[in-house]
Amino acid sequence: MLGMLNITSANEPVPSDKQAGLQRSYEAALVLMKQKSSFFRNLPEAETKTEAFQPPIPYRPPALVVDGRVYLRVAADSLQVEMLWNTPLNKYLQLEGKNLQKIPQLSLTEAVEVGRKYLLDAGIETASPQLQLTEIDFSRSAWNLRWCRLADNYLWDDFVEPYRENILVSFHETLGLVGVTREIYSPPPKSLVVKLSRVSAIEKASRYVPLVQRTPYYQQARAPGFVVKGLKSCELRVAVPNWLLDPERAIWLREKPPEETRLCWVVRFTTVDTQQEEREKQAGKPFKLIPPDILIYLDAATGEVVGANFS
Repeated sequence: MLGMLNITSANEPVPSDKQAGLQRSYEAALVLMKQKSSFFRNLPEAETKTEAFQPPIPYRPPALVVDGRVYLRVAADSLQVEMLWNTPLNKYLQLEGKNLQKIPQLSLTEAVEVGRKYLLDAGIETASPQLQLTEIDFSRSAWNLRWCRLADNYLWDDFVEPYRENILVSFHETLGLVGVTREIYSPPPKSLVVKLSRVSAIEKASRYVPLVQRTPYYQQARAPGFVVKGLKSCELRVAVPNWLLDPERAIWLREKPPEETRLCWVVRFTTVDTQQEEREKQAGKPFKLIPPDILIYLDAATGEVVGANFS
């Protein structure tokens, strides 16, 4: 029998009704995992210390987390499941997954059907015009499926992994559910109007690459001497402005949930190292840095540069 959760908060006291709701959510998660994972169901009922807390993830809305036999994260206001992870099975697959099952038995269509059912069991819907299936992968003996967020037919920008907005499900064909994740937290763009042409976007973006390289964010993370070699991609994506080229508004690490998104031309350039020979001369041996890609974000309606990034 699960005892009362030890609930603390990083910011403020958790109301009693939310504590009770989180308790019910966690107990339901345990039942669901026993139903959906034979691996979890067959584990001995060992006592597990279970903690609940409100973690400081500043760029997302407040959430409540329980870290125990399953890892559960729910939205603090609605208790909507944001993450449900089979901790024992996940650890087992990390250690043994490469040798457990190398060839999948399910077809891609069957894997998607199974994945959707697991998500629905957790209260997460994927049959929506605002979601697009973008990844079906079988690795470490598990299927991993990802749905990315859409506005009309435009995907959300996913360049920075921690800020990706998507729905994920992972499962083993016989051992069951590994976990589900729902990351949707920014508002949709107010406008989907495109007035800036692709050619104009590329021409304008190319002029801003040197400005990115002069920012303190770039200079602290990358070496000098790289210049644009070519165009890697130019796509319309929904993105959260980071105003990297505006010293007064620049956001490198988000401290609160985003208040706006824009439909942007995301122009990505490749670079080449002009100082490689000098670096090798100084090092006295072959020495090669990985050339960074540089991205410029332009509002598709106004042409305004609303952000930048680099790999």
